[in-house]
Amino acid sequence: MQAQTRFTWGIEWGYSGVFLDSHTFNYFTTDGVRVHDSNTVFELHSCGVFMLNAGVNIGSNLTAAVFTGYTSVFESRKVIPYSLRTTYFFKGCDNAGWKVFLDAGSAFPLKGSFNRKPLIIAKAGTGYRIPIYKNFCLDGFLALQYAADHPLAIYDKYTHTPVPQEVLRRSDRSTLGLVFGLSLTL
Repeated sequence: MQAQTRFTWGIEWGYSGVFLDSHTFNYFTTDGVRVHDSNTVFELHSCGVFMLNAGVNIGSNLTAAVFTGYTSVFESRKVIPYSLRTTYFFKGCDNAGWKVFLDAGSAFPLKGSFNRKPLIIAKAGTGYRIPIYKNFCLDGFLALQYAADHPLAIYDKYTHTPVPQEVLRRSDRSTLGLVFGLSLTL
């Protein structure tokens, strides 16, 4: 049966566990010494994920949807993400079966967050869809999430004091994490 093009909307919630945090900072101290601070750590930062989406079925196996909501990409960095997700359903959009998806977009920090500059986020994942009633479906999902950031507020690795922005030459931070949860789609 050929699926008709139709609009969809849904809600998604789950858990985000960031397990890899890497940064490279380069700045001058008050004495004029250039400092290069680079480190990669494996530690767990946990956060809830709440997303709303609106999309369209493109053919019988493919959907495209816009997502927004709330999550955290690492400690002190709560954000509102905006992304586009493309999902392929192996047995059709409205049937029980496995799916794969790619998701990419930007995220904007909440007021009072560690810093106010937007960052890039991307996800690749898989999941399983269970139809509940007609077009109403429950999906479980698991994804690997990458986030790239350029923090404006960093701390000197020797004095633990804030580094003024005018002496900051490089500020890169990236994270990897696992996201899993449930979604309801209509």
